Amino acid sequence: MRSKRDWGWALVGALLLIIGASFLWSGESGLLYHAPIYFKGQSWVDPWQAIIGGAFLCGLGLFLVANSLRKKKEDDQHNP
Repeated sequence: MRSKRDWGWALVGALLLIIGASFLWSGESGLLYHAPIYFKGQSWVDPWQAIIGGAFLCGLGLFLVANSLRKKKEDDQHNP
């Protein structure tokens, strides 16, 4: 019996990667050009906070994507 692909976790991981990359890009431009970080309204995130948060979100997204792909490969090996 074959298991279903775990597309939900992979999709959430990809979404976290996109959000994390936008935080990293905003934090980098904030540090280099001393520009405030605006998402909507006033600046509520400092550049270092954006870089740390973006790195955390990218790491979590990579973990979720890799974990969903790894589980699929393990299930295929155990259930021919």
